This record gives sequence, structure tokens and C-alpha cells, in this order.
Amino acid sequence: MLRRGEVQSCGCLHDELFRENSKIAYKNSFVDGTNVPRIASTQTVQRNNTSGVTGVTWHKGTGKWRASISFKGKSYSLGYYTEIPLAAKARKTAEDELFGDFLKWYAEEYPENWKRIQKRQQKKHP
Repeated sequence: MLRRGEVQSCGCLHDELFRENSKIAYKNSFVDGTNVPRIASTQTVQRNNTSGVTGVTWHKGTGKWRASISFKGKSYSLGYYTEIPLAAKARKTAEDELFGDFLKWYAEEYPENWKRIQKRQQKKHP
């Protein structure tokens, strides 16, 4: 099919375009080891999440809910809690403290990227 002109590429072109687009997406998404779209979308919970709250997981060893957060390439344990709402509160407090000023700075420093992130969030959570 490639020789007959029915196909433009053997697949190498696709792979090359994927690599280039991945570099652009990474450049637009990550700042200081932080995935900006992910921290901007605290409403989005990963599919494999069992607590319903981002950053709150069940810890078998303690038999409690563990709250944690990652920011600028570092992970922080926020404690172990007997109930999800307590762990969720600890996580929310940490989000406000860690992400708040950073997201304001990002919005000012990268306004076009910030608009794209906000637009995607509106599509996910109308």
C-alpha cells in the first residue's frame, strides 16, 4: 500500500508527530515539576480512586485513610484519618496553601496556557 501511494507513511511519521506533540504538551503542562492542568482540576478524580477524593487513599497497614499531596516534584504525607471527610479537609487545606499562589502566578505568567486549561475544565465540568 505504501508503494502504491495509498498510504503516506509506514508509521514512522506518526511516531515522530506523537513525540513532537508530546514535547509541546509537556512544555505547556509542567512547570517546576508540577502538572498545572492536574492541580487546576481538583474536581477531577482519577478512575481508580476508591475514596472519591483526590489525594486520599486507603492505607491497609494502619486501617485508616491517608491524605497526601505532591507539588513541585515533592510528595507530602498529610496524615492518617479514621474518616474520609477528615482526610479530605486536610487535603483541601494543603491544596489551598500550596496551589493557590502558584496558580495565580501561572495565570499571570502564562495567560494563553491558562485560558486553554480553564476551557478544558469547563468542558469537563459545565
